[in-house]
Amino acid sequence: MNRTINKIIKIDLYIIVSICAFLTFYCQAYRGYDTDIGLHVMRIIPVVHGDYYIPHSMLHYITYGIYKICNWISLNISLYDVMVLLETFLVALILYIIYRVLLYYLKDKFNEIILLLISISLIFVTSIYIPFFNKFMYLGQGSPNTWHNPTTFIIKPIAILCFWGLVTYIQKYQHLSNKKLPIILSILFALSVWAKPSFAITFYPALLIFLIIYYRKNFKIYWNIFLILLPSIILLAIQYYHTYSQSLASTNDMKDNIIFTFFGVIRLWTKVPFISLLLAIAFPLSILVIDLKNVKKNQILILSWLNVIIAYLEFAFLAEKYKFPQGAFGFGYNLALFLLFIFSFIHLLNYIKSNTQKKQQIYAAICLIIYSLHLYSGVLYYLRYFITKTYT
Repeated sequence: MNRTINKIIKIDLYIIVSICAFLTFYCQAYRGYDTDIGLHVMRIIPVVHGDYYIPHSMLHYITYGIYKICNWISLNISLYDVMVLLETFLVALILYIIYRVLLYYLKDKFNEIILLLISISLIFVTSIYIPFFNKFMYLGQGSPNTWHNPTTFIIKPIAILCFWGLVTYIQKYQHLSNKKLPIILSILFALSVWAKPSFAITFYPALLIFLIIYYRKNFKIYWNIFLILLPSIILLAIQYYHTYSQSLASTNDMKDNIIFTFFGVIRLWTKVPFISLLLAIAFPLSILVIDLKNVKKNQILILSWLNVIIAYLEFAFLAEKYKFPQGAFGFGYNLALFLLFIFSFIHLLNYIKSNTQKKQQIYAAICLIIYSLHLYSGVLYYLRYFITKTYT
């Protein structure tokens, strides 16, 4: 394909996705759709003025900063307008980073347009929806993608870079010429905690298990990673102290206690948590079944699975006492699913290129059919959101 045509198609695809995102966030801001945008916009001024504490305040400060710049250049724009435009930009950024990750692993194996289309699909996939099992498309199921929570979109690009970058560092650190990478990773992990701590609280335990499995005798890598993560761990501890220990009169609605439960939040929305889990991980699980031998050698995919396991256990057994139905620990599970789908699809594409026998191609086709069910459910979820105005 002509390079100019190739570029035009890419630009058109980015524009289409951006328009879809903009319409979604515009409707959330101005058309009464179920969303957390209004809640977060109302908190922006109190947060930046120090009258209100919220642990994941990156989105609030960035929105306020853009708003002040617009005022400075005499551009009449509201905080809601800024939030809508910022969220739209973040969706495009997420798409771009997924695409770059796919290119990194698959550039010489698949057409770039195909990889971009796959990247687009990965920002729409959800758990497989079976109406007679559960009337809810999201609650009780978990999902790699949701559309109602604005802080989700600011953590996703950072989480992908942290996840991908750290595994790359671990695998190549002995021969790494770029001495700036550890510093960049340390900054990214700190930013991830500021954006939304949900990623760190699932990823760090998963990372420790991963290191024990693959690098148990390599103590130098333990120390290096500890130094990379130290700033984010300190920030995480500060967030925990302010949220669950210190009495902040200005943040009474954020105060809570972490309690143990037995699938308590999940059972609010689904009668059979195990089936809901299978509907969420059907596609990655199918790859695990058809290619377990090579999956074990795929370190980034194994780490993705460990992250999902830890995230699901936290979601199943931990909750906030007073905001119990909100399922605070479910955000980490959703994010872990998102990462798992990305690296599972990369593994499947490598499997397709490496295994040309008819039997193996049939297995791959089955995995793609299962993925298509996730994608169909995701598109249906997106469209139903526009029709019903509710994200459940």
